[in-house]
Amino acid sequence: MDEDVRAALTDLRSRIQAERAAIADLAASLTQQPMRDFLQQASNHADDAEGILIGVDKSFTPWVLIGGARTLLGLAMQHRQRVEQYRKTYGPDVTLVG
Repeated sequence: MDEDVRAALTDLRSRIQAERAAIADLAASLTQQPMRDFLQQASNHADDAEGILIGVDKSFTPWVLIGGARTLLGLAMQHRQRVEQYRKTYGPDVTLVG
């Protein structure tokens, strides 16, 4: 594995862990289960991003896998940010309707 791939993996793993911490902090501040369930999607995307990275060492196309992991991390961040915006706008008791 070349140095660029190693650096990208290190950076991505660090970003995934930071996102997991942000998701956990936000989940702790929510009082309604439906919003926690919605936030679970962000956690699932972070899990998927981390799961993709497992195969990078053995891949002939590591940058494709790294790109996929970055995409999933971006989705995790979008879900978390959406829930943060709901909480900021409506308070910690916000819930989903419908």
